[in-house]
Amino acid sequence: MPRKSPHPKFTDFFIENPVLAVVLALSLFLLGAYCAYDIPVRLYPKIDSKQIIVTTEYPGASSEVVQGYVTRTISKAVGNVEHLAYVQSKSVQGKSTVTAVLKLGADADTALTEIMSKVDKVKYLLPPEVFDPQISKKTTGSFPLFYLGFSSKSVPTEAITDFLQRDVLPRISALPGTADVTVQGPGSYAMRVELDPDRMASLGVSPQEVAKALKDNDCIASPGRTKGTYVLSNISLETGLSRPDEFRRLVVKKEGEGLIRLGDLAEVKLGPQNEDVLMAMNGKPGVFLTVTNAPEANPLSVAKEVEDTLNNEIKPLLPPGVTASKAYDATMFIRASIKEVVETLIKTIVIVLLVVILFLASIRSSLAPIAAVPLSIVGVFTLMLVMGFSLNILTMLAIVLAIGLVVDDAILITENATRHIENGKPPLEATIIGTREVSLAIIGMTVTLAAVFSPLAFMGGLTGSLFSEFAMTLVGAVAASAVVALFITPVLASKVLKGGEKKSAVARGLDKAVGGLQKVYGKVLRDFLTYRAGAVVIGAVLLGCCYFLYSGTPQELSPSEDQSLFVVQGKGPSYANVEYLDLFSTRLDKIAKNIPELSRYFVCNGYPSREAVFGIYSLVPWDQRTRSQKEIMQSVAPAIRDIAGLQCYTFGMPPLPGGYGLPIQVVLTTSKEFPLLFHYQEEMVQKAMNSGLFTYLKGSLQYDTPVTDIKIDRLKAAELGVTMADIGQAFGVFYNNDYVNRFINKGMAYQVIPRVKKPHQEVDRILDGQVKTAFGAMTPLSNFAKASRRTVPSALTQFDQLNSATISGSLTPGVTLGQALDYLQKLSKQVLPKNFRMDYTGQSRQYIQQGDRLLLAFAVAIVVIYLALCAQFNSFREPLIILLSVPGALCGALIPMYLGLATINIYTQVGLLTLTGLIAKHSILLVTMANEAQMEGKSKIEAAFKGGMIRLRPFLMTTAAMAAGVVPLLLADGAGAHSRFDIGLVLFSGMIFGSMAILIVVPVVYSFLAKDLSRENDQASSL
Repeated sequence: MPRKSPHPKFTDFFIENPVLAVVLALSLFLLGAYCAYDIPVRLYPKIDSKQIIVTTEYPGASSEVVQGYVTRTISKAVGNVEHLAYVQSKSVQGKSTVTAVLKLGADADTALTEIMSKVDKVKYLLPPEVFDPQISKKTTGSFPLFYLGFSSKSVPTEAITDFLQRDVLPRISALPGTADVTVQGPGSYAMRVELDPDRMASLGVSPQEVAKALKDNDCIASPGRTKGTYVLSNISLETGLSRPDEFRRLVVKKEGEGLIRLGDLAEVKLGPQNEDVLMAMNGKPGVFLTVTNAPEANPLSVAKEVEDTLNNEIKPLLPPGVTASKAYDATMFIRASIKEVVETLIKTIVIVLLVVILFLASIRSSLAPIAAVPLSIVGVFTLMLVMGFSLNILTMLAIVLAIGLVVDDAILITENATRHIENGKPPLEATIIGTREVSLAIIGMTVTLAAVFSPLAFMGGLTGSLFSEFAMTLVGAVAASAVVALFITPVLASKVLKGGEKKSAVARGLDKAVGGLQKVYGKVLRDFLTYRAGAVVIGAVLLGCCYFLYSGTPQELSPSEDQSLFVVQGKGPSYANVEYLDLFSTRLDKIAKNIPELSRYFVCNGYPSREAVFGIYSLVPWDQRTRSQKEIMQSVAPAIRDIAGLQCYTFGMPPLPGGYGLPIQVVLTTSKEFPLLFHYQEEMVQKAMNSGLFTYLKGSLQYDTPVTDIKIDRLKAAELGVTMADIGQAFGVFYNNDYVNRFINKGMAYQVIPRVKKPHQEVDRILDGQVKTAFGAMTPLSNFAKASRRTVPSALTQFDQLNSATISGSLTPGVTLGQALDYLQKLSKQVLPKNFRMDYTGQSRQYIQQGDRLLLAFAVAIVVIYLALCAQFNSFREPLIILLSVPGALCGALIPMYLGLATINIYTQVGLLTLTGLIAKHSILLVTMANEAQMEGKSKIEAAFKGGMIRLRPFLMTTAAMAAGVVPLLLADGAGAHSRFDIGLVLFSGMIFGSMAILIVVPVVYSFLAKDLSRENDQASSL
């Protein structure tokens, strides 16, 4: 006689002790609800990506001098720091910037300490005129949380800046969660000393004498204190100046009985510290305060603190005529994204519960699986808090996907118990037996899903940083649902399920429909089991189609999201000053007036670099406009590109953290000289633009910055007694625009900046200035110097200590990042010689580095699933049967992607990984039931047939619940809709197509590969 395999009885304990089950359920729910309030809210999981920036000023030095004497020295020192991803450097006139980008997860504090030590060791190699290097740490690719705009048509920007530094900056900086608060604009007050070279020459005053007088007669003294017999008294010595009239009266030189004062030589006035920057908000001149939150801080909490401080403390203090408002608010997208996901979550719960009620055809019978949803979802909040996770769009997305999963196990318990009740057993016994029969299958399915996401949870790089919380949250929800299904659902089922009840009309109709479907399925399955070669051919075709469909689908890092704003960035000629930029950028104001969906905007001239134009156009919320951000950008892009005098382009904010800027950012590096690098850069750009894949491409290396070379006749200068130091100092005072001293006014220090008057700043008058000879007479610079002109790069850049040029650009609509980078890689092999190579930064680097990581995770997940199933089934065959069901689902998911509904990106790849676990989970049901049928004495073919027929109804229920649960993702709109749609499309199409394949392929493959358990059972019985 065949011997039935015993089922585990550990689930009986809670059925026999229902009060304990209720206590467990309430504890799980209440603890999760309590923890939910302490979980921080962010847009994305915390990504520990840092960079260390070393900034060194060398006033007046050319870019070549800065690179040779400063940048190379510092780059070499920091280039061998541990855990570096790469080192970039930029040398411009008067300034060196070396940026050491760390690998994800590297300890930034340790790297900062190491870099500070290495820089300190090479400081002696720098020229004495170089200022001490300034070293700072920041998040890679970070962008401010807020741009707070302060504008006025009547109050000068330097006065607004002074107000911000005195009254606003201290208040905002003290708020919890703020990491960096900076005033952006022309700067605060400075004492502007506009020198008249003609007056100086006529009065016999040299530039050095002016600088010395400013340093010697405007100083801060520390005279100490007196100590009498019984009394101490501090001494206050007024040696400084603070008002323009005091500076005008400053004595520069005594000439006989007369005094030459500064006012005789120059126009002295208070002005902005930086005259090369102009900013405006909504067309009005202004200054901005940027607020960046700390990586570990809750941006919504920081935003609330900033807004409350702005409205309650700062606005009442504003000077008359000054208005304050948010010029840019990143939290608007965060709030909208979280709101959309929460709405999707609610819709998913409602739809899944309706599906459960529909299939069980009884609200009473549905109570058991329905209860699994809040218990499992709320229960996972405990895990999230303990693991340090946040509520972000990815963990919320995991919870949305978990809705369809957490009811699976409870449905399986309820449906199996119902089947036994219909066969005549009482509810309690039916529940006990039904739970025993599927308990191992539920454990196996839970382990399978955990195995699927384990590689993702422990993967490094950007993908691991982003999706580890997603994976662990989903696994936690599934694990919680398994606990609920095994220990709590049976208790509820034993109480709510009743035997002998007359079925409702809905139940009878559903039974009839399922019965008809079973007949059709039974006939089809019988045919395939009779002619098994047909199923094998179908399986082989599906497997082959997976490669064809995957390789033929466009790839990108992430779909672009509608963040309700876009960035305008432009560049004028390298010779352009701020007045030039302001003249041509006013066209942006006219364009803004023709955007009906525009909420606010701001434009910065001379920021972030001297010849740059930068602006952000914020749109009204998603529900208040009919056009998408992409459509609006495409409508204004031609007008922005056509602005005369500027090269302007538009782009959206990056869809993933750490990739700010244009999507195309490739770096050409070489040890050769910059002219040769420029040649190949331009050849790459020209050929790439001819491909039609790009709307904009520009190389960073441009020979368009005018330079006036001063050639000095050293013999003539020596005859006049003029040294090179005298000449250098004279030019420094006249043209360097650097401060020579500071003055105190109302407790704050401001710069004193001498410079020649504007008419004398024209290039053709550069040698009009005069210096003092060794004989005391003044002589024009033109007596021993000649000027010539040439063009040089505005900046000299290096990448990993090699000369470099970065090609940045935007894509033609419909072209993916993967297609564009594939083309550039092929083009570089055709154009670049052997001593050149191509590297990447920004979004391009993210794509290249993360492109194959998920494929590796997928391969590892398959191996882990196989090993886990081998352990569960104690067989190497059954796991193969289960895994051979995966290609059908993958093929179904890839078809709509191949047809253009989505691309291969990190969301669709994670969807494919999730789909693999779901399909494997469903296949376990069929294999487990078929094995039990064999243990009852049936042949492999009959067991496969019985397994498919008995598990059809629960299979349909769980598939319908999961597929219906992702329908809200397919209908998503608003903030973050594209990523939700992509992962929903993969799961929906894959589940529908894959489920149909499972019902045929798994039984047929089982009939080939499964062990003959009936024979083994007979042998065991005979012993």
